[in-house]
Amino acid sequence: MNDSFSLIVPAYKEEDFIENSLSGLLKAFRNENLDFEIIVIIDREPDDKTHEIVEKIATNSEEIKILARYGKRGIAKAVLDGINKASKNVIILVMGENSQDPQEIVKMAYKIKEGYDIVFGSRFLNNQKLEKYPLTKYIANRLCNYVIGLLFGIKSNDITNGIKAYKSQILKNMQI
Repeated sequence: MNDSFSLIVPAYKEEDFIENSLSGLLKAFRNENLDFEIIVIIDREPDDKTHEIVEKIATNSEEIKILARYGKRGIAKAVLDGINKASKNVIILVMGENSQDPQEIVKMAYKIKEGYDIVFGSRFLNNQKLEKYPLTKYIANRLCNYVIGLLFGIKSNDITNGIKAYKSQILKNMQI
């Protein structure tokens, strides 16, 4: 079976970033001729233009599906709503603030195509430096990841990273 991809993009007050994020994803996945959709779950606020920006992009991009919700409903619920709306056989969680290189997301898609069921991104491989990442947040993140890995035997150096790819049946068959 050829893998197809549902990219789930939660967006809350991302008007400064969402256009670059979506444009980069569209370009990267189109360039690879991958079958994909981008599901943008927007928590709408009156003073935010994220929804209008996504609607403008969607008029020329049939791959973009919009799920607009009113008020701050939370990222966990956004992800669940995206999973329920996803129609492809792989789900990739992507952040709306343009914090990831779209080519890295494509690499994750190809790892799934190689036969993996789950692929996690990492912000901390190869001594990667995160610009403007507060030291206290970095220390808390590293400690949290260490404890989670120790307690649950998870061999990931960045389990708290939001960018992950899953075979859809894994998420759709879970009681989350």
